[in-house]
Amino acid sequence: MNQELRRLAQLIAADDVGWNQALFVPPFTTLGGWIDFWHRRRLSVSILLRKPGELWSVGDFHALFIACWLYHPVEKGSFMIPLPSPLHRTLVQAAMGKLEARWSSHLSKQGARSAGQGFAFLKGYHELLVQYEETQARNPSLFLKAEGHSAASLAHVVSWVKKSFTGAGATVNPDMNTAGRLHHGGIQARAAENYDKAYEKLLDYHGFEGTQVQVAELLPMVATKLREKGFQYRFALEGEEPYQSVRALSRLRGVTIRKQLLLDLLTQCIIPTVERVPEKKSEYVDKVRKALPALRDVVEGLERDLADPETAAAPRVFAEVRVTFDQLDRTIAAFVTEATAVLASRANRNASV
Repeated sequence: MNQELRRLAQLIAADDVGWNQALFVPPFTTLGGWIDFWHRRRLSVSILLRKPGELWSVGDFHALFIACWLYHPVEKGSFMIPLPSPLHRTLVQAAMGKLEARWSSHLSKQGARSAGQGFAFLKGYHELLVQYEETQARNPSLFLKAEGHSAASLAHVVSWVKKSFTGAGATVNPDMNTAGRLHHGGIQARAAENYDKAYEKLLDYHGFEGTQVQVAELLPMVATKLREKGFQYRFALEGEEPYQSVRALSRLRGVTIRKQLLLDLLTQCIIPTVERVPEKKSEYVDKVRKALPALRDVVEGLERDLADPETAAAPRVFAEVRVTFDQLDRTIAAFVTEATAVLASRANRNASV
């Protein structure tokens, strides 16, 4: 992580061909602006959990999103912060109660709030969607997503219509889009909870509806279907006596399946099987093959989730970024350390010229 943060700090400091101005708005167009911003917040967002929700400002939600973006820079993405503590759930809900209600097409589509007032971070993005989500009752999360326009605007409606047909909304910032496609500065093009079209067709085939279908529900069904189609593979589930076969997994719909097991299903069973089968040998395999980019995004998400007990316990919907308050604090501290070192190095070079 530190290497990626160092590279991002170096790009911001260098500002090659106006990179900063194309992607960010002040004070984030300079590395000093980033450092000052986080020092004013004592290099922490978890400090918010010690403040009554009624005292949160809209800027506190902005800081949370900026920390999330630092943890995983993305052009189009959704961030979900687990709230395992009942006290923290109450606090966050109270803080959200101060925000303006808005419409949402994401996840439960309920209780959405706008933290767009004064939101100034990524160029072209003027809205911050906030939701309290309970994908499972015991695993609620705070959902954050930056958008180009408010929910009531015509531009947002146009973007939503485009997403309905293509699986991705309209481009807000062409330069950010380019950075995401090229992975410049560690920026990823997309990491969101809403499915792309190929993955959605796979869900439709298996009879799933709605916007909150978990990967734990779909993956066993896919693995079982491949087996039923006659494609053979070996898949050992070590230490998992209740799950002695892929067929048994398919009967666990609605039951929690460990994320390591889901990762194994993808990397040891589904993806290798589909890659081996020639094209047009099976209509179903071709359907899964078209969803391989999405399934690989799920693999990356599961691998990230397994790095922390809180995110490992939270159910995964698709390719959203799940991150804890502790991980965000560590990211902020690491970035400020790298950024300070980059500025010091540049100052030393300039002094020696």
